[in-house]
Amino acid sequence: MKYPVLTIGIILFIIYLQDPSTAKFWKNYKSKFIPSTCNSVMDRVGPKTPSGWEMECPGTQLLVISIEHSDVKRDYPILRRDMYRELANSYVNLARFSNPETLEYLQFVEIHMIHPELKIISKTDGLAVVELLKKKTQKDISEHIKLTVKVKEIKE
Repeated sequence: MKYPVLTIGIILFIIYLQDPSTAKFWKNYKSKFIPSTCNSVMDRVGPKTPSGWEMECPGTQLLVISIEHSDVKRDYPILRRDMYRELANSYVNLARFSNPETLEYLQFVEIHMIHPELKIISKTDGLAVVELLKKKTQKDISEHIKLTVKVKEIKE
């Protein structure tokens, strides 16, 4: 072998390229140069969110928020009521924490409420979330959420 250091370097470089964390790093690096409404909303909301929120942007126009519902075992109707209440409060908090001018251009907002017994997946658009800022009473907020948010329950 004439150049052993070169061969070792090439082998280490190939190992580096095949590592999954390297692919994740380059994907994150490249996404910084693509204008994204979701990333701008996430940058604004990120420092203000509660500790149980996990936010991600699978695309430029979709914000997915996963919230672990940490509640003791209760009866199913009470658990369901509490999770829907927390879901509505999450939408109101998202509207309050974010910049309304940016959030209204976001096409899809999904919030996943996760509990071992029940999972609630909700979907709406950013403009509907911004409209929650104008609602003052609990009744107005609940009516607006009933009209604009699509919900799917998965009982586990």
